[in-house]
Amino acid sequence: MERDDEFSHVKSLNDIWLDSDGCIHFFSDEILTSEADFLDAFGKVIFDALDFGYGDDDEPDLPEDLENLVSYMTGNILFDTL
Repeated sequence: MERDDEFSHVKSLNDIWLDSDGCIHFFSDEILTSEADFLDAFGKVIFDALDFGYGDDDEPDLPEDLENLVSYMTGNILFDTL
């Protein structure tokens, strides 16, 4: 069981399990102690999943709110610009 100040270091979708009831479980041998580092890693995994199947020159056309959320999670925009 993780402590409140420990987060799984998710690197790919293989590290994430989504239950049918919507609960998310993370599986990783590596632990992060920074919530910001966890959000960055998790945001990158989410973007990779949304980007799956697109070519190197293509990006998915995401709704603005979703794009802002992923950008915020990965540190590409500041919270007060949302």
